[in-house]
Amino acid sequence: MHDIATVYAALARGRRPDLPEVGSYLGYSREQRRRYREMDADDGRLDHWKGFMARNGDFFPPFPLDLGLEPGRLYPTVNELDPLLSADGTEALEARCRKAEGRLFMGLLAAVGVSLRKEGGPDVYRGLMPVNERGRGSYAHTMGWFVNTMPVEFSVAEGQGLDETMAGVSAALDEMWRHVDVPFVKAWSLLAPEHFSLRTWPFAVNFFSYLDFRKVPGARHHTPWRARKHIWSSRTNGICFWLHRNDAGLHMNAIYADTPEARRTKAALGRTLVRTLENMAHHGTF
Repeated sequence: MHDIATVYAALARGRRPDLPEVGSYLGYSREQRRRYREMDADDGRLDHWKGFMARNGDFFPPFPLDLGLEPGRLYPTVNELDPLLSADGTEALEARCRKAEGRLFMGLLAAVGVSLRKEGGPDVYRGLMPVNERGRGSYAHTMGWFVNTMPVEFSVAEGQGLDETMAGVSAALDEMWRHVDVPFVKAWSLLAPEHFSLRTWPFAVNFFSYLDFRKVPGARHHTPWRARKHIWSSRTNGICFWLHRNDAGLHMNAIYADTPEARRTKAALGRTLVRTLENMAHHGTF
């Protein structure tokens, strides 16, 4: 959005656009592919994934609630955007997360895990989480998939307080970061080759994602530019939801299979997540 608006404004005035030099995503990808070309399934760098698989029972952590899906079938999608907290509420939640020696995204991850457990999910949250590989150097403005995906797990047992849960999230993320150098697609191809040829993930997968759009280039102009987030998929065999923050507050965009059970499950989870976030922000509890 920033690049398009900057180029348009410059050309409309007859000037040459002034944008920073960017690195090559193709070059980045080739170097990553070269670096891991010789990795095999016995490589010690995969031990973190193997441990996760042993506890999880599969390479992919399943979404733990009923969506009413038939195995092997893809469904038309529902695409919904829901507000979760106002700007003031999000700031209050962020302050509470800092008090627990954490960051906002850690509190959101804890809230999602607790909300899933409240809706009938397990006492241990296991999910996949995208990890930014872009950095702040020559790739900061480059178009490309600078994202790794890593497993994360922590306790969300009933009766566990906010501070204790946040400490578990922090420890889980520290462990994740120690093993983040292995590309997700390489681990997938070596440890779950039976799924690797599929066009989609094999079943509904538990997935957590958060973005703060206030931090991207040009964010101060998003409102006058009427910037919009676009997420779309025609068919799915599960559910994905992306949490994001902007100047208006905290929101959830969800794409999920269009079944009666999935609609009920997503609506109930959304309501529980809002209550959990409000409790965290204003009362320091779940």
